This record gives sequence, structure tokens and C-alpha cells, in this order.
Amino acid sequence: PESVLLLEVNNKNLKNKKASSSAPPSMFLNVGLSNGVLVRCEVDRVSGALSDARSRFVGQRPPKLNCIEVNGEAGFVALSTRPWLGFNED
Repeated sequence: PESVLLLEVNNKNLKNKKASSSAPPSMFLNVGLSNGVLVRCEVDRVSGALSDARSRFVGQRPPKLNCIEVNGEAGFVALSTRPWLGFNED
């Protein structure tokens, strides 16, 4: 891995605001690989197990991952030849 970012994202469910207020935030492990691929996995807060792995090609160079704020919520940007913005839109 060239770049690693562990991101905590608040869970928001617009249909049921009362239930979402007590839901713990989700944790995502984002990894930028030397071949230009960005991998995202959800991290279980209790066991540390990884699940729901997703990958995306973001360019010819290894992506550099940085934390940002999008609409007041945590997000990240992967900087490579094809920049990628990751955030929770719920």
C-alpha cells in the first residue's frame, strides 16, 4: 500500500432520524495501492473484521488519501490522475 486512511463516518438515515441518533458511526479502511487502485473495506468496530470490500481504479499513479469535510461530515479525497471524492450522502 502507498496510502492508508481509516475513516469514521456517522450513519444518517433521513427516513428514521430517531433510530439514526443512537447508531454508532461506521468505520472504513481506505487503501491506495501502487497500481492506481483504491480499495475500501468496512471495519467491524468490535472484532476488527473487514467486509464489503470495493475497489476502483483512480489513475496511473498511486493515490494519496486525505481527510476532508463534505457538508459538515467526514469524507476523503484520493488524489491521482483521476481524483476521487468519497463521502456519505445519506
